[in-house]
Amino acid sequence: MLAMLNNPRREGLFANIALFVGGALAVNALIFAAGWNARGDQTNPPLIPPGAVVGAIWVALFALMAVARWFYIRETTDRGWRALLPAALALICLAFPFYTAGLDDRLAGFWGSVATLLVGACIAALLWRQSARAGLPLVPTLAWLGFVVAVMLAYGF
Repeated sequence: MLAMLNNPRREGLFANIALFVGGALAVNALIFAAGWNARGDQTNPPLIPPGAVVGAIWVALFALMAVARWFYIRETTDRGWRALLPAALALICLAFPFYTAGLDDRLAGFWGSVATLLVGACIAALLWRQSARAGLPLVPTLAWLGFVVAVMLAYGF
């Protein structure tokens, strides 16, 4: 499987996207199965789209993280630790609902979003130094996280 994920041809791109998006869908299935999507009387702050839209945004962002990994491998032929950085960002994003106690702790959610934004910016910068094309697909993730942090600051968390 690792050989397929490290393949610089199109098959590698599809394998990376399948793994990243499949992981996101599996975690979302777990969230819905555990009932974490129904958070009682808490509602999203204004400007945050409904949960289904947020889920679709995250699926697209995970696909872009996979693209970033594939671009990095294709353009640098490096299979070392930097090639794993988009996967590390994906794992941090996947863990988000768990370290916010099922999305029920807004303060943890805020600081988790800030930390994920900072880690994501560092990862994007490290990839960008080797290949601008590899860092570019992470920009929408940074933009989304920045937007969420800004909304949480504006409306309280």
